[in-house]
Amino acid sequence: MGFSDHDCHNLIENLPEALFLEDLQGNILAVNSKACEILGYTREKLMGMSVEDIVPEGEPLFLPGRVDKAKRSDNPLESVTVRKDGTKVPVELKGKILEIGEGEKILVSLRDISKRKEKEESVQESEEKYRTIFESAGDAIFMMKNSTFVDCNRKTLELFGCDRDELVGNPPWKFSPEEQPDGRSSKEKAREKIQRALTGERQFFEWVHEKLDGTPIPTEVNLTSYEVDGEKFLMAIVRDVTERKETEKELKRANEKLEKSRERYRSYFEKLGDAIFITKAGGEDHGQIMEVNSTAIDQTGYSREELLGMNIEDDLAITPNRLVGYMDNYKTLDDEEMINFVERKRKKDGTEYWTEVVVTQIEYEGKNAALSINRDITERKRTQEALNEERNKLRSLHDAVDDIQRQDTEEGVARTAVKVAERMLDFEICDISVVEGEYIVTIASSAGIGQDQDTKFKITEGLAGKTFRTGETIWGDDISDNPDAKPIDGDFKAFISVPIGEIGVFQVISREEGSFDEGDVELAEILAGHLREELRRVRLEKQLRQQAIRDPLTDLYNRRYFNESLQKEAEKCKRYNTSLAFLMIDVNRFKEINDRYTHQIGDRVLKEVAELLQENVRSADTVVRYGGDEFLVMMPETYGEIENTEDRLKEELSRWNDRSDILDFPLTLAMGVAHWKPDRDKDVEEALKEADRRMYRDKEK
Repeated sequence: MGFSDHDCHNLIENLPEALFLEDLQGNILAVNSKACEILGYTREKLMGMSVEDIVPEGEPLFLPGRVDKAKRSDNPLESVTVRKDGTKVPVELKGKILEIGEGEKILVSLRDISKRKEKEESVQESEEKYRTIFESAGDAIFMMKNSTFVDCNRKTLELFGCDRDELVGNPPWKFSPEEQPDGRSSKEKAREKIQRALTGERQFFEWVHEKLDGTPIPTEVNLTSYEVDGEKFLMAIVRDVTERKETEKELKRANEKLEKSRERYRSYFEKLGDAIFITKAGGEDHGQIMEVNSTAIDQTGYSREELLGMNIEDDLAITPNRLVGYMDNYKTLDDEEMINFVERKRKKDGTEYWTEVVVTQIEYEGKNAALSINRDITERKRTQEALNEERNKLRSLHDAVDDIQRQDTEEGVARTAVKVAERMLDFEICDISVVEGEYIVTIASSAGIGQDQDTKFKITEGLAGKTFRTGETIWGDDISDNPDAKPIDGDFKAFISVPIGEIGVFQVISREEGSFDEGDVELAEILAGHLREELRRVRLEKQLRQQAIRDPLTDLYNRRYFNESLQKEAEKCKRYNTSLAFLMIDVNRFKEINDRYTHQIGDRVLKEVAELLQENVRSADTVVRYGGDEFLVMMPETYGEIENTEDRLKEELSRWNDRSDILDFPLTLAMGVAHWKPDRDKDVEEALKEADRRMYRDKEK
C-alpha cells in the first residue's frame, strides 16, 4: 500500500502510541508527540538523530533485518530506549516497511512497558515468596522426575549431609543402605513406591536413609505426584524420626519395667511433645482411652477425666482417614508393627485440627493395648495448602498473559480475561466494562449476570464509576458497607473493583463475606494491568486497519478497498447471476475552486460532496473516493434503476446550492453510468472504464 507524506504525517501524529518513521539506515525522519513525550526530546532534536542515539549499546535496534524477523515470528521486539535525562525505559517495538514517496521507510510503534515489567517483577516476588516458604519448611522436601532428584530445600541437604550438587541428578537409593529393615533391596523397594505414586496413589511409609558419610537416618516419607506443563514430578516430604524412634524404644522399655517403676514411666510419658493415648485393643471396648499425657489434654481441650473412657475414633475423629482394614489390623498388631495415617479431629470447643498418627501395640497393666502417638500437623497442612494455592495461582497468571495476547478483538480479550479470573480467584460474579462516552458498559461477564440485568451505568454513578474516576482500586468484605455501590443482587458481599487505566473497570464479587485478601487484590491488579495493555493494542490495530481502507479527508472508502471489494462483488454476481452498476462522478470546475477559494475550501467541497453521496445511496452501495475530485459508487443488484439515483443526487445537489454560501456559483457534478453482468462479453474492468468515459463526455457538455 502506498501513502503520501501528508497521509503518513496524519497517521503518526494522531496515534496514541509513540511512532517513528525511519529510513533503512535507522535515521529518524519523523516522530509524533507521544514519542517526544516518552523520550523528553523536542521533535526537531529527534528528527536529527538516529535510532543508535536513543538505544543503549548492546540493546537490539529495529532495523530492516529485525523487522523481517519480528514479522516472521509474529512477536514484538523488546528493547530499551534512553530518555534525554539519561533514564532507561523498557519498550516493546512493532514495525512495518512501507512504500512512502519514492522509497521504502520503516514505521515503528513504541510502547512503554515499564508497568508491565513492574508487574512481572511482582510475579517474580511471588515466586520468591513460594521459594522462601519451601526453603524454610521444617521438614526435608525434595522433588524428583521419575527416579532422579531435581530440586530440594536446605533441610534436605542438612538431613543427608551433602551439597546440592552432590544430590541433584542422583536417585534416592544412593542415600539409602543396600537393604531396608525388612530385608528388601532399597533400590527395588524405592522404585515400587515411585511407580505407585506416579499412578496417583499417595505413599506414606517409613524408610531408612543414609547420610553421605553412611550414617543411617530413620525417616517417615510422604510421597505424592504432581504435574507441570504435562510432565509428572514427585514431591517427597521427609521427616527425621530418630528422636521419635528412640522415644518409642524408650516407651517399650519403660512398659516392660512399668510394674517396677510406674512413677518414672509416668514422668517420661508426660514429657513427650506429642499427644499420647493408650487405648484398649480388641473387644467391644476397642479404642477406649485408658491413659493420656498432658499434651493430649492441651491438644483436645478435654480434661483428663473427660478423656478417660472416651473412644479415640468415635468421639474425637471427624473423618477418619485410616487404611483399609485399619480396625482389624489395629486389633492384631505384632510387637514390631505400626500403622501410620493422617486424621482430622475436633477439639472440645469445636475447633478442627489435623494429626499425624502412629499406632503400635504395647502391653498396659498386663493386657494388650494400643499406643497412639498424635502429632498436631495443622500448621504443616496449612503451609502445604498455601504452597499449592500459590503455585496454582502463579501458573494461572503466567498462562493468562499468553491467552490474552492471542486475542485480536476487545470482546475476545475481555472474555479470555474473565476465564482467567475464574481460575485465579474465588468469586460468583466477574464483570469487565469499558467507557463509552458518558457510560460504563459491560463487554464481558461471568455466567452469574442475567441477560435481563442492566449492566450500563453513568461514569458519575456507582462503585464502577468511582473506581474509574479516581483510578484507584476499591475492595472490601461487604459491598453493602460501601455507599457508592449499587449491587444488582442483595446477596453480594465481598468485592474487588480495579481500574483498567483510562479504558474501564474490572470487578469481581463473592456472595461470601470477607472472601478476598490482599493477595487476591494484587492478582486482580496484575490481571487488570495486562488487560489494559491488550485492550489498547487491539484498539490501535483496529484503528490502523480502518485507516488503511479509509480516505482521511472524506472518511469514504479508498481505492484500495474498492479494488478488493470489486473482485468479491464480481464473484457474487457470477454465483447468483445478478448485475453491478458503476456511477462515476467528478466535481466540475474543481481546479477553479482551489485556485479562487484556496485548497481548504476545496477540501470542504469534497467533504460536502462525500456526505451528499453517502446520504443518498442505498446501504448496500459502496461510495469510494476514487482519486482527486473523482468519486465512484458501486451499486449491486440495481436492476436498471440507477437513473433514479442520478436524479436524486442532482435534486439534492440543487438544494445544497440553494442553502450553501461556500461558492458564488452553482456546484455541478459530471456523472457517468455503466452496467455489468457476467453473461456479457465485456469484463467488469471494461464496464468501469465505460463509466469513466461517459463521465468525461458529461463533463464536456
